[in-house]
Amino acid sequence: MGKQIINCVTYYPTPNSLATKIDEYFYFLETMESKSKYPNPKSVPTFSGLARYLGFSSRKDFLNYANEGDGFNDVINDAKLRLEEYLEQRLYTSRETRGIIFGLKN
Repeated sequence: MGKQIINCVTYYPTPNSLATKIDEYFYFLETMESKSKYPNPKSVPTFSGLARYLGFSSRKDFLNYANEGDGFNDVINDAKLRLEEYLEQRLYTSRETRGIIFGLKN
C-alpha cells in the first residue's frame, strides 16, 4: 500500500503565542535589512512570507486561523495592518510605486 500523507496543521495555543511568532517574523526581517548596505528584497515583509514563516501552507489557512477563538482575529488583523503600514511607508520612499499600490489594493 502507498505511503499516506498526513496533513500537518500549524497550531498556536493562544493568541499571544501567535502574536509572539508574528513579532519574531518582523524582527527577523528588520535585522536582515539592517545588516545589508543595500535594500534587500528578501527582507520585505509580505503576507505570503508571514504565512509561510508561521507554518501555514497557504494564505487562506492563515486567514482561517482567525476563527480559532477569542483574540486570534485581533492578532491576525494587527499583522495585516503591519504589512499595510510597511507598504504605505514605501509609497513615500520609493520611486517605483505601481507595485506598491497594487499590493495595497489587493
